[in-house]
Amino acid sequence: MAKLMPGLAAIFTEEHLILEAARKSRDLGMTKFEAISPYPIHGMEEACGIKRSPIPYVTFIAG
Repeated sequence: MAKLMPGLAAIFTEEHLILEAARKSRDLGMTKFEAISPYPIHGMEEACGIKRSPIPYVTFIAG
């Protein structure tokens, strides 16, 4: 039998709450999680541990 991965789903009504949850999840050692929002939330990439893509720099240099 395959080992099941534990999971969690939550709904947040305030954007500061989802940011706090993402930061705490990352601090607890969770490395694979997603945060979904109908609009961009400032600071979410950092809270989830997402690094900036090098593609804009490559595009600028390549023209």
